[in-house]
Amino acid sequence: MNNLLQQLLQRPEIITPIAIILGAISNALSRYYLSRFISYFLAYTFPYGNLFVDLTRSFGMDFFSLYLDEKPFLFHHILD
Repeated sequence: MNNLLQQLLQRPEIITPIAIILGAISNALSRYYLSRFISYFLAYTFPYGNLFVDLTRSFGMDFFSLYLDEKPFLFHHILD
């Protein structure tokens, strides 16, 4: 059983949808709970939770593209 699971998780057609699902779940939950938390302290006329999640995701993608890639430009493989 463990060997079958390891073989399945090495296939990109299996692991890619799982990664997308996990990312979508974490994104939805963080938006919901941050919106609820922030609306407790502020007037809920603007979706501050969405703004915070989007800004955090932007900075996170910048961090990973700058420090985990050999070139700082995100789409360098298209221009090379």
